[in-house]
Amino acid sequence: MRTVLVEKEFGRFRPLYWFINYVLYLIFGMKAVMYHQFRINFLGLVLFYLVVFSIVLSGGRKFGALIGGMLFLSSYSFTENLIRLGPVEPYQAIFTFIFLVIFLKKRWAFWPILLFLYTASFLVKETSVVLVLPVLIMSFFFSRDKRDRRYALFFSVFAIFLLILSRKISSPVSDKLAYVDNFKFDIYLIVSNITGYSRMFLNATQPFVKLFLIVFLIILMLFRNSMRLFIKESYLLWLVVLFSFMIILLPWQYVLERYIFISISSFSIFIGIFISDLQRILFDYIKKTRVKVILYLLFVVAVFNVFFYNFPLNLAKSINYVSWYSNFLDFEKDQVEAIADTRAPLVTINAKDTLDNWEVLYEIPLHLRYIYGSQVAINRADAIPTSGYIFMRNSLASSFSEDEILGAGFKLVDSKQYKINVIDPIAFREGFRYKPLSTLVHPTLSDQEITYIWKIFKK
Repeated sequence: MRTVLVEKEFGRFRPLYWFINYVLYLIFGMKAVMYHQFRINFLGLVLFYLVVFSIVLSGGRKFGALIGGMLFLSSYSFTENLIRLGPVEPYQAIFTFIFLVIFLKKRWAFWPILLFLYTASFLVKETSVVLVLPVLIMSFFFSRDKRDRRYALFFSVFAIFLLILSRKISSPVSDKLAYVDNFKFDIYLIVSNITGYSRMFLNATQPFVKLFLIVFLIILMLFRNSMRLFIKESYLLWLVVLFSFMIILLPWQYVLERYIFISISSFSIFIGIFISDLQRILFDYIKKTRVKVILYLLFVVAVFNVFFYNFPLNLAKSINYVSWYSNFLDFEKDQVEAIADTRAPLVTINAKDTLDNWEVLYEIPLHLRYIYGSQVAINRADAIPTSGYIFMRNSLASSFSEDEILGAGFKLVDSKQYKINVIDPIAFREGFRYKPLSTLVHPTLSDQEITYIWKIFKK
């Protein structure tokens, strides 16, 4: 059990994530569809309600909670995290948001529960250590109670101790596949990642970022007495969480939209609170009911227009991802079936020994054994074998080329190609604005398409 919960092969420490998967396996067994149903229908619903409740408990109104929830649901990061079976971010977000809401409303009144929730979040994914930042900032800048500060310092020491302990327990057995090696404090990498993550974040949230900045400046100039609404801990808390979970990703080698799930969620909560406060500012000055109703309707229409400006863009990206994921599953299923059909004692996989290839090298033998009951053994090689079967695919970094395989006397015995069409998001947004149903049924496709190929050679 320890070898499963602690990934010493490449030094990763996420034991609670693997334990959750073990429990799900006991419930669902080999029924892959049930895992997808669980993530989409259960985790998705739980996360949506957590975002909505976080907005309400942070002082938001119903309309603000609705907009924040819709912004959260429509994000591409939400789609990717829920459709894929692997991402840990949904579990991390659940523990993190419950922790933050309790901390915001009750501070340390339930400190044992807070420690439990933090530990659970950390044992799902190590990046939860950044929760130390909002805890310290809120305790030292928004509380005059010295006990809050003592609890915050104790919590910080506990978090750092847990981080050091996890690194010690999961110290990798091999430097070649060390997971932590993908964290590099390289200034060029960090600057590049700032650009990449900023682009992703703004693509998902841009109209609301602009709305907030414009309205904030207008209120600052015209309604200075209303500024007190914006100087409160709920705003600061969710902004600090947003940036904390973004900053910790900057030294990481890979830039993926699913990594900023908690940041996108925090921004959705922030915008929900902001829309609610904007509603208060606008209508507290209006006394006549008829005028208030008319202006409220105009306000609702304006906010929905802001939302629907970017919604088609995120929808197109989500449709593209669903299409890609469905085809990629067929791609992986067919190749494992083809390997099993060889009935050979050994099949060599043409792939380098890298972390990028590790997931495939790890999963193919498991699928062969537990899904197909195959006895075919898998071997990764840096050199072409003298005989037998060789498997390769274009999405793996190969140790040797196809020409070298053919030159060694091997013949191609099986292969399959998969072409995946991609919707043009910009054209989709323009078409959706005027003809939504027609655009959904007949979207404009991009000139670029994704191609996957797998091949099996024999000698």
